[in-house]
Amino acid sequence: MSPTVMKNVSMAHRLGSSREEAKDNQEFATANEVGHFFQKLLWVAGQELENPTSASSEALKSFLESINKNNRASLRGFLRNSSLSTGPESAYKEFKRRYEPMDVNQVLYIIDEEFLVREARIVTTPDRPQTSAEKIRIIMSTILWMDNLFPSCEGMVWKMRFISFPIFSLKESLDWLRKVRQRGFLTGHQLSDHDKNILNKLWNWFDTHDQRPVKLAFAMASHGMVRDVLNERGQLSHIIDDLNKLIGMPVRLGI
Repeated sequence: MSPTVMKNVSMAHRLGSSREEAKDNQEFATANEVGHFFQKLLWVAGQELENPTSASSEALKSFLESINKNNRASLRGFLRNSSLSTGPESAYKEFKRRYEPMDVNQVLYIIDEEFLVREARIVTTPDRPQTSAEKIRIIMSTILWMDNLFPSCEGMVWKMRFISFPIFSLKESLDWLRKVRQRGFLTGHQLSDHDKNILNKLWNWFDTHDQRPVKLAFAMASHGMVRDVLNERGQLSHIIDDLNKLIGMPVRLGI
């Protein structure tokens, strides 16, 4: 091969590498795009995405955005560093056992590992105090994430786990949350001392909840995975209706 040809081949190789690097660092534009790429990575690794849903793709994109890693290179790195072995004693199998009987997948495993497992091992500095509006958005987002990630018949499971953690006035607190937008608390109106007391009790309840699905959704929202709660208020109201009906049941299911 002549020196000129070798030089041209080398330049073409460098150009191709530069293009690939630029593509790797380009942000995902849509949830479908990140979901498709994640499934492709799993396929290359000899796996398939379990229980694929649009909600898990949405969660994956929101997760990557929340940690400023919304690109192919970062997602490839997460997959490389995750223990996705399906053996009976694997970390992934243990993760699935924590959520039984609900169906989960590799997306939620990565988020669970990052926000609940990894952060539990390290000493972190306290987050800055949230404003009342931020706390309300986080609480609403927690409920919306659970409803989207655990739909249909599984919705009953997470709802029963949700209300299983004792609180003296959960029904009243949820009714208060439903009326928050009507009273302008998300758009600048100040809370009264009475409202602040309700919000703080509700916040502490979420913050100390012992059920894994609730802990995960609350961690997601607390780390910046906040939903468009104003536009999703109709869904939120329906969820609160369902929760309040369950709270009023004389006997709760043993889930």
